[in-house]
Amino acid sequence: MHYAEYKHTDPALIQALTETFPFAAISINGAEGPRIAHAPLTFRPGNAPAGALEFHLAKANPIARDMTVGTP
Repeated sequence: MHYAEYKHTDPALIQALTETFPFAAISINGAEGPRIAHAPLTFRPGNAPAGALEFHLAKANPIARDMTVGTP
């Protein structure tokens, strides 16, 4: 569930949170079951009013092969 009160739209706040907590836990339901990986976060101001968060995963990371469009 995604509750509106947890969605931040202030780019300054999102950037401050990203600088304070620069890693994310990425989780998906993979073909072999749940997978979790930690990834570094970067805030990018952009076309969206709140900016954007970017993360990087190595292609060799086992979670990467399960990250396809439509994977929950």
